[in-house]
Amino acid sequence: MFDYINEYLMPRTTLELRAKLMDGLRTTTTVLGEQCLMAVQKEIQRDEAEFSANGIDFITEALLGLIYQSFLKFGITLDPDAMEHRWIAPYCDTLELLANYEQTQYQDQITSIIEVSDTSEDVLFSILELLDPDLDLSWEDTLESVSIALIERFRVALRDARTQIPNPIGIVSEDEEQAYLERVRSFREEGKFLDTVTYQYYDSGANLRVPPEISLDLLKHRYSVLEYSQIARELLVLCTYSTLPTAEVLPTAKRLAHSYDPEVEIALASLLGGR
Repeated sequence: MFDYINEYLMPRTTLELRAKLMDGLRTTTTVLGEQCLMAVQKEIQRDEAEFSANGIDFITEALLGLIYQSFLKFGITLDPDAMEHRWIAPYCDTLELLANYEQTQYQDQITSIIEVSDTSEDVLFSILELLDPDLDLSWEDTLESVSIALIERFRVALRDARTQIPNPIGIVSEDEEQAYLERVRSFREEGKFLDTVTYQYYDSGANLRVPPEISLDLLKHRYSVLEYSQIARELLVLCTYSTLPTAEVLPTAKRLAHSYDPEVEIALASLLGGR
């Protein structure tokens, strides 16, 4: 069937458009199955029966409809009236990522994104940008909603991936675990940072036990409205609850403050009082 459709397109369109349509058809067929080929075949037969010059338009519209259905299968609803053929390739690149996300190596980062993001839409775009920083997301304005069911599918896939790894990366010894628990217990009992954005995320169940740079990427938009002294406090909390060994907490907080803004670095130095 692919050969039949490709042969129909060859004399009727450019090589670039033909490649885009065929790639889109392959992607949607992967997601939805053979119904995609049948839908395009129907449009070809319609064009031949009507002796029209609109066959490519028919196929393009059919493909956009298949893309719409493919996103629905992942719990993502697009605005059909806003979808345009110029986004066929970006749409399909996104679908390819969604279809293969469980094979990713970014398990901890994706878990953190899920736990600290405000909305399902934020989760989706943050994960897509993580998996492929060069992904063309110019179609994002055509997004209407993302089902919470998609987020749950991410959770399940990540959980299943972890259970298949006999010696997971990042496992800590009993001594390291005890040292970490003692560190966060002491920090919490001081009671000085319970009002921070970072602690509130942790207290609500977010997993901050990842490299601090990951959590900073996820939370820095929250920090942007804070005073320098407040940001310094946030960075100290973030590093305390991260995967860092205790001896690296303060040096890393200082490094992050220096990179963030010189004023934050000064504020952190004042907060630490020479430590």
